[in-house]
Amino acid sequence: MENPRVSIVTPSFNQQEFLERTILSVLEQDYPNLEYIIMDGGSTDGSLQIIKKYESYLSYWQSQPDKGQVHAINAGFRRATGEIFAFLNSDDLLLPGAVPHMVELYKKYPDAAGFVGAGQSITKDGYIFHTRLPQKIDRDNLADWSENWFYQPACFFTARLTRAVGYFDPSYELAFDFDFWMRITRFGELIPTSKTIAAATVHLDAKTQRLKKQIYEENQVIQLANGYDDLAKDTQQYIDRASKQTLAGTYAKLLYVTQSQKKNAPDHYIRFPEKPADKKQ
Repeated sequence: MENPRVSIVTPSFNQQEFLERTILSVLEQDYPNLEYIIMDGGSTDGSLQIIKKYESYLSYWQSQPDKGQVHAINAGFRRATGEIFAFLNSDDLLLPGAVPHMVELYKKYPDAAGFVGAGQSITKDGYIFHTRLPQKIDRDNLADWSENWFYQPACFFTARLTRAVGYFDPSYELAFDFDFWMRITRFGELIPTSKTIAAATVHLDAKTQRLKKQIYEENQVIQLANGYDDLAKDTQQYIDRASKQTLAGTYAKLLYVTQSQKKNAPDHYIRFPEKPADKKQ
């Protein structure tokens, strides 16, 4: 188990604005046994040219119409050959040293279901406006997802359990990751770490911003399916609150929070991965 293979899948569709730095954040990981798979849904915006630019570094890629994000992720993992899995959306980033750190945790806790690090929310230009450490992530507390959520790209999980529980459930469009965490934690623990593993870009086109009400509704269904009826009742308050929110209001709040924080921490920016052309300058 000196260098167990790590398989990372990136689903993507028309994300050329962010895709290159997502790819570079994976390729910059200092790890010798990394399998990187990109499943593009038939983008028409220039994403294909970006993927081809780095295809010699990829284990597999495809660009063709698919049935959405969950089907793309599952198709990628069915091709994957690693012992450790992760998926990274095409507007998110892995931070330096993320993969080696998660591998060390896997070596230390080989029977765990997965490993969860800290995650960051960043603006398009890379300003870090929120960092979240894993909270209470045992199964019973994780069921209270609205309180104890963690950043999805900051979680790596075992291929063994992924195959055993049947991958991600495509009947959930948005909360499929929460459903998956609940299923794999029936068979093993999620191990927390304080290391910052990933960053998620917050923008208006992101589903987590546009479809918050649907996310909470799916969370509620998952809670009921797992026998957490009381928590499902509590989730209703989040559904009701999201029903009253508008995308414009959400964006205005984000701008206000970011501008306020910049006054106190003006240099709190992430380091984006360098493009090959940039390194030569």
